[in-house]
Amino acid sequence: MIEVSRTAAAGGPLAAVGGPFQFRGVERIQPDLGVPITADLLGRARGRPIGLRTLGALNLAFLAAALFGLVAVLPTPFHAGLIPVFLLVPLYSQAYVSADIPTIHGALCVLAFLLAVIAARGVPPCAAMLVGVSIFVLHRFRAAHGLYCIATMLAVSAWTFRQRRERRFLIAPALALAAVIALALAWKVGIGRRAQDERFADKDLMGTHEVFHPLLSGVGWSPNRWNIEPWDPRVAQFMADRLGLEPVGVFTAESERRARVVYTSLWREAPGHLVRLYLSRVPGAFRDQFVMGRLGVGLWLLATGVALARAWKRGETACSPVIVGAATMVLCLVAQSVVVDPRPLYAYALKVLSALSLSVSMTSIAILGLGSGTGPSRMTSTTGR
Repeated sequence: MIEVSRTAAAGGPLAAVGGPFQFRGVERIQPDLGVPITADLLGRARGRPIGLRTLGALNLAFLAAALFGLVAVLPTPFHAGLIPVFLLVPLYSQAYVSADIPTIHGALCVLAFLLAVIAARGVPPCAAMLVGVSIFVLHRFRAAHGLYCIATMLAVSAWTFRQRRERRFLIAPALALAAVIALALAWKVGIGRRAQDERFADKDLMGTHEVFHPLLSGVGWSPNRWNIEPWDPRVAQFMADRLGLEPVGVFTAESERRARVVYTSLWREAPGHLVRLYLSRVPGAFRDQFVMGRLGVGLWLLATGVALARAWKRGETACSPVIVGAATMVLCLVAQSVVVDPRPLYAYALKVLSALSLSVSMTSIAILGLGSGTGPSRMTSTTGR
């Protein structure tokens, strides 16, 4: 990232390294371009490269946004339940010591959850569009969390609309999603023009995170009939051997095309084997990364089920969307660990969101149980603002 800012300060292409005549895209190392482009813009604005302190400040900004965002966005009754989450579960990865974006996947996941909850509240059109812009920015910093945010937004919107039957709870998410799609199309055009720079050696870079390459490499985290290994060079060689072609670099359009063809062929060849492979990972995903392990899984299932059942029975609409959103994010992260990458470096965000989800469910149960007929009204009155 520092080299990107140095290249930018010297007048090089966007998000590139190298020079002076042959620049390479930083996507070959970091396919999520949020941090590289931030480093690029700062280098151009300052006329000199950034340092580790700047990257650390960027990480700190995301951590602070996640912490203060939880207090600002969650209904007031949930605030007391946040105390044990803040004290016991770090939002950063203790397995990663560099000032790079994997350090704060937990914070980015919390922000994805918060943006989804805001959009699903039926906010005015202008606010919905701003949420869409924020989701797009989040997607640039971490593509997977941007997708989880959209999935959570749709789940919460469906729950709220089912309870309230008001169109605004569908219009706001639709506007946010439209903003994301429009910005994604504009991004694609801009990245395409970037590759036309004569100094740019890479003409086949995607400019965004791949989808099928992580799915294919994810198969390699378990013994499999094809002997796939999860490391990028091995995956590239496996694809080349299977297709009878020469290997190509990852994070390129050709590599993603090959990964799509090969991964699809695996499902046609042995669907049962892949299903069993993924299902065998589910217990480990819950056990290894869930807050409090097996005990936490049991408590989460019980608390979430009871909280949603009570909220549905009493017609409570202020806090139940938060429970649905947190549970949806947990399921997205479990699916990531099962299908893509189980390593703690990426999967630790599940501990953060499972702790948060357990907290909001148990807090909701406590509030709804404060008295017959008074729980829902109290929640609504304290969160209406």
